[in-house]
Amino acid sequence: MNEPLATAGGLFFFLTFCHFVADWVFQSHEVAMNKHEDRLARLFHVACYLCCMYFPFALVLDWRFEFFLISMAATGATHYIGDSHWPVLLWARFIRRIPEEQYTTKEPLTLILCLVIDQLWHLLFLLVPVALAVWG
Repeated sequence: MNEPLATAGGLFFFLTFCHFVADWVFQSHEVAMNKHEDRLARLFHVACYLCCMYFPFALVLDWRFEFFLISMAATGATHYIGDSHWPVLLWARFIRRIPEEQYTTKEPLTLILCLVIDQLWHLLFLLVPVALAVWG
């Protein structure tokens, strides 16, 4: 197997695990329910998220400082944007074409699909630190 690709897969798995711990386990219900409207709650969540994500990652890698900063900035900014819910709303409106009155309903399928799109958005941008770590 191609060694850099295997390393990238391992790092992506590690970051994905850290992502779910940071984004689900270490997030209070209050922050989860309010972060899409409350910028301060979202900023607090992103700061906690970055600590949970990058302290373990920094222990695993011997990284150049600028890669560390670029990765934190990219992951933090995209997480902040994603938690505003506008990427999910754009997907719901233009790709899935969910009727606008269903955006805020409690319909299980809509909620599950929006949750999946939200998580895919976050995981997509974990490729930035992986690429910098392996090929940077």
